Amino acid sequence: MRSLGDYVFVLVPSPFYEAGEDKYIQQFTKTIANVGGVPGNWAEPVGLPAEILPLDKPYANWTGGIFRGIVLSDGEPVPYAELEVEYMNHPPDLDARGLAAEGLVTFPQASFATMSIRANERGEFAIGLPRAGWWGICALGVGPETEHEGKELSQDAVLWIQVKDMR
Repeated sequence: MRSLGDYVFVLVPSPFYEAGEDKYIQQFTKTIANVGGVPGNWAEPVGLPAEILPLDKPYANWTGGIFRGIVLSDGEPVPYAELEVEYMNHPPDLDARGLAAEGLVTFPQASFATMSIRANERGEFAIGLPRAGWWGICALGVGPETEHEGKELSQDAVLWIQVKDMR
């Protein structure tokens, strides 16, 4: 990263089999980093089959703020898309090449670990950001392909955003 502006990182994995649900899952994942505070192409779609288009900068979010986006399938909004939102509660442990064993937050019950929301009729959604760190937003089953190797396929759109404390 030698110039100022936005850098979009995308991962397009092969589908993986989820035995517990007896289906395949393929998660088109992206995150956007910024160098030098100069905004760039953070609000432009990259053309993935399933994608979350940010309506707010995904790298300039304060704790307590709100983040908005649009769920897209083949470039078109997905009305009433089902989304799951999760906080990265177990940060990466680079020395152990894994995740920290101890979580940062103790949830009052399991339903707090994954928040479920729906987009509106225009595919738009908004989430509150109560804590600094990384947040994963996943729109479930919004991609155009629905079958892989004779089984159900869920093509999900994933966007990772970062939240910072104001100091």
